[in-house]
Amino acid sequence: MTLVSHSWSGPGRFEDRTDSFGLFVRALAARLADVAPAARIAAAGQSALGGVTWTVGLLGAGVAALLVFSLLSDTAGLGVSLAARLLFALIMIFTVTPWLKPPPPALDPRDLPRSLTP
Repeated sequence: MTLVSHSWSGPGRFEDRTDSFGLFVRALAARLADVAPAARIAAAGQSALGGVTWTVGLLGAGVAALLVFSLLSDTAGLGVSLAARLLFALIMIFTVTPWLKPPPPALDPRDLPRSLTP
């Protein structure tokens, strides 16, 4: 379940309700800790790591399929040439991975950091 602290009021306009939302999240986390002690919560946020992983996987599968089909259709030269170009793009994607942040860790609802909510 995802809870957001903004209310949409039009294209590009959001009503910020962070102050009251912080109190709500703390109360919800306290109740969650009582009801389900093993439950964990995570701060919201988008991680580009998942998208890059899917891109690398699909591009790798495309390189493999291109090579296999070019070898089966007796156009190995063209297939290797195109696969080399796709492989170069794949290598360039790997160069950005050191700067990608992993998703935030799950938090214990009984011990939320003060920096998450006001």
